[in-house]
Amino acid sequence: MSLHYNIGDIIDVHIEKIVPRGFGIAFAEKLTVFVPLSVPGDDLRVRICDLKKRIAFAEIVEVRRGGEQRVAAPCVYFGKCGGCDFQQLDYAAQLEAKVGIINDCLHRIGKVDYEKDIQIIPSPRQFDYRSRARWHIDRVDEAIGYFARDSHDVIDIKTCPILTPEMQKAFEKVRETMQTRVAFNDIFEVDATADEKGNASIYSDEFAEFADEISFAANDLSYTFSAQTFFQANKFLTAGLIEAAIGGASGETAFDL
Repeated sequence: MSLHYNIGDIIDVHIEKIVPRGFGIAFAEKLTVFVPLSVPGDDLRVRICDLKKRIAFAEIVEVRRGGEQRVAAPCVYFGKCGGCDFQQLDYAAQLEAKVGIINDCLHRIGKVDYEKDIQIIPSPRQFDYRSRARWHIDRVDEAIGYFARDSHDVIDIKTCPILTPEMQKAFEKVRETMQTRVAFNDIFEVDATADEKGNASIYSDEFAEFADEISFAANDLSYTFSAQTFFQANKFLTAGLIEAAIGGASGETAFDL
């Protein structure tokens, strides 16, 4: 007997592991099911949202039995907001999932069977760590935040638990001024970064002004940058990242000006 599935069908699945894009993967009869916001070990009732031959993408209808690594997400917007994928997992499980994703990509895409353990450096903080962000602004609906999951609708948020306190203040400042700023469009995006002194750099293609520069000190050096340029978002990992990249190398370089 062959099974025929349709969009909208509700089925019961068991999540095996986390795969690229943060989906949990499950296997129903003659169907591979990808479920966002799930946890390994979850027994779920899900609704099929998209169907391509024997591959389905589904949303959680009911957590019948949560996996051991499932936790309550601390952010009240989690699930609706598309900014985060892993807050339903405890932190050790998040790290394990990311290592698994790298291994999967090496094997499935790169055709590389990497036998050594992949080392991962955890963040000293699970929250209050991000010193760089991109926010979306909808001045018609007076909303500022991130895109909703799987859409380009702006989720209006008041606080974001992954932002540093300085970035949270910068976010609140942008909210206060979003209606008064001169911009070409009613919906646009803003890049922002902030340093430990509370100085913020704000940039958008919509704004006429240039972004201010801020600085960050790591490994006895000071780095100057703005929201227009990339800099490591997790300030607590910057020193270690520099050390890993340089590897103890030293020397002098001469530039002809």
